[in-house]
Amino acid sequence: MQLRPAIRRLSAELQAHVLEVAAAKEKDRKERRRQSFVKAQAKRCQVQQKRREDQQRAAKAGPEADFRMAQCTGEFLSLPTEEQNRERIAAFIDRTGNEALARGVCIVCAREMMYGEGE
Repeated sequence: MQLRPAIRRLSAELQAHVLEVAAAKEKDRKERRRQSFVKAQAKRCQVQQKRREDQQRAAKAGPEADFRMAQCTGEFLSLPTEEQNRERIAAFIDRTGNEALARGVCIVCAREMMYGEGE
């Protein structure tokens, strides 16, 4: 704030030059900040991609493995492929079909249980 009175005492040409330099400096600062943001976003995307690949390797495939994977910002709410859609529907049917939800009586404790619990 102490520079303002000194700048006002300068000639009109020098005042215009000071304003141009200040505007150029502000533009440069904004551009560096934007580049920093883009670089950080790319780094976050790389980290997420690596994490997703590690999780996929650990899960050893299966339709529910890629269903749980976090997606990169650019892929958020993207539609699954037809193959992924079929795999997920098949997994849902396997887990909610008659065979998966069948119940029976345990011969040891006479309690009604799902067949999957007694195996």
